[in-house]
Amino acid sequence: MANDDILRRDGVLARITGFDEGRTAYYAVMPNGHSTQLTFPSQEIFDIGDVLLVGKDFYTKVPPSVWPVKPRVGVIRRALEDCVVIETSDGLELLEGEYPVDIAPGNTVEFTDLFGIERVLWPTAIRPGESDHDDDIKQYRLTPSADPSLTFAAFGGYERVIARAKELMRSHWLCSMENSLRDVAGMIHGVGGESGQDVLTK
Repeated sequence: MANDDILRRDGVLARITGFDEGRTAYYAVMPNGHSTQLTFPSQEIFDIGDVLLVGKDFYTKVPPSVWPVKPRVGVIRRALEDCVVIETSDGLELLEGEYPVDIAPGNTVEFTDLFGIERVLWPTAIRPGESDHDDDIKQYRLTPSADPSLTFAAFGGYERVIARAKELMRSHWLCSMENSLRDVAGMIHGVGGESGQDVLTK
């Protein structure tokens, strides 16, 4: 065989899910969801989550990224004794089995149906459509305050923006007053026989 020949070694991927007490036999799952038991000619130390390429007469550990299962993202809602409740785009889902001890409700996590929670992506809930800078702009949001020193001067921005805000507030006030007068006129009309329009024009 020449040095530039391609060596092809066919096999199947297997991801370790457990092992016996002496690590003489390993249990793994394949991409099609089927489980298998693996024994090796010599003592091997593999951890849960390791991915192997296993052929007829060979085996080798490969990078985790080779595994074809696409991770999912969800928000932890409840961490129970033997499972967690995860909120995904499809609604609430139950993920049974062991999970990392540092998981807490509200965490945004990466997980798969086969292998559970892989890692915590963010300590708080990330929602679809949220900006990456939502936490950064909270300091600029105006909140109701009883501070009498807050006036339109604290609004900031261009004078035309402030003028427009005043105009909108004045229009809202006038509309509210007109509706109140119509309500009063309706009550008077019911008592004295005059129409609401007559009352408003007096």
